Amino acid sequence: MQKRIRPVLTIFFCGVVLFLGFPSRSPSAFPTQKPALQRGNLFPDLPLKVSNSPRDSLYLETKANVAFHLKDLKADLVLVEIMNINCGSCRKQAPAYNKLYELIESNPDIQGRAKMMSIASGNRDKYIRLYKERFKVPYPVIEDPEFDIYNAIGRTPTPLAVYVRIDHENNRGIIAGTHLGFNEDYQQIYNDIQSLLIEDIPIVQMRPEASAQKSDHPNAPFSETKLLAKIVQAFFKYADGFTSVEQVNLGKNEILYTSKGHKGPSEIRLFARVVSRKIPCDLCHDAHFIYIFDSAGMVLDFIPMELTKYGNEPWDEKDLRKMRQQIVGKNVFNPFPFDARVDAVTSATITSSVVINSMNQGRALFKKLKEKGLIAAPDTGSVD
Repeated sequence: MQKRIRPVLTIFFCGVVLFLGFPSRSPSAFPTQKPALQRGNLFPDLPLKVSNSPRDSLYLETKANVAFHLKDLKADLVLVEIMNINCGSCRKQAPAYNKLYELIESNPDIQGRAKMMSIASGNRDKYIRLYKERFKVPYPVIEDPEFDIYNAIGRTPTPLAVYVRIDHENNRGIIAGTHLGFNEDYQQIYNDIQSLLIEDIPIVQMRPEASAQKSDHPNAPFSETKLLAKIVQAFFKYADGFTSVEQVNLGKNEILYTSKGHKGPSEIRLFARVVSRKIPCDLCHDAHFIYIFDSAGMVLDFIPMELTKYGNEPWDEKDLRKMRQQIVGKNVFNPFPFDARVDAVTSATITSSVVINSMNQGRALFKKLKEKGLIAAPDTGSVD
């Protein structure tokens, strides 16, 4: 479905009078999604892979470097920490979780029945190993470089503790409880684990959590008027003759605008994808940005709406230049490589990884645009 924006607002840009419209009662450009997972929900049935550490494999009773599913573990309860190795609160929480691990392993009544693991959102194993060494983490920390688990649980801030009861009879993992945010009271967590271990599975499913998590889609800190003004300004930077802008409904909070213009004698279609993402960090602001690309998939521009670094300071021109060097001029339908130690904006490692992860959704974006007849297959032949 495409929504043609009616001309109701006039903007003067570079001597051009452009009619930029907004429906008088249009739905928000940033619709809310369902809440994050709650007690009684099933834990996402996605593959996980332990590193080649023999200790981690022995602890979880899995094979090294072989994918497994949480529901297949022999334990009765698994405490899953959703975190990021660069998240300040996650690092601060690590010593408490180390003590929790020691308490569990020293109690023969629950040892083996209760397990712990962390899932590192946006991090790769080679950097996770350095994190484990620095903070002396004894339990498995599993990589989630493309944010697959993080997205599935609802893109909450981190750290997030998820208590998962394993229903062996029905081969599924059921969420028995959650705790959002920093928590160093390892004794209370230990007591909670013991209580949840004796709770019957049907009770876990029936009793809802007291409060739901927030939506996984952040509210935009700017109006649709400001958003569209930025997009139109960018469109006129690369072509002429735009008369209207259409909003394309791609589903699942995909926000995309498009318009046709002229570049010399040729007609050109431009796209603007608006990205709003929560950051896996409880102290970080959400990320909001736009990127402009043409029908061949070439990224023409990267426009920050709100991007912050340590101390929630906005990105400066040097930061933006570094990110643009990695994005602009590349094809959005092909992979964007990213090495956190080399490619991240200084003091904005987590936000940088979220930006690149969003860019790496181009294959799915290509398929949606092709289905709507808005683009043809690119000349590179690298996209199916």
